[in-house]
Amino acid sequence: MPKLIKSQCLINAKGLPSTNSKIKLMTMSIHKLLDAGYIHIGMDHFALPDDSFSVSLRYTINAQHYFNRELDALKMIGKTS
Repeated sequence: MPKLIKSQCLINAKGLPSTNSKIKLMTMSIHKLLDAGYIHIGMDHFALPDDSFSVSLRYTINAQHYFNRELDALKMIGKTS
């Protein structure tokens, strides 16, 4: 996003890993975290099973996007769902 974040124009793209290397790094990281007992919550979010973030997955989301009560299913509608 260098057009939006001007400081990114200072990064030399030649020094960055290739797309294939980034995928390998991501895959390796996911496996290491899962092997260490972490739960893959989504995208780049991980937490231990007894962490409040993992526990909160069983709860509904309030207006501030915090979970506040247990439920069996979650249905969301809207642009930010």
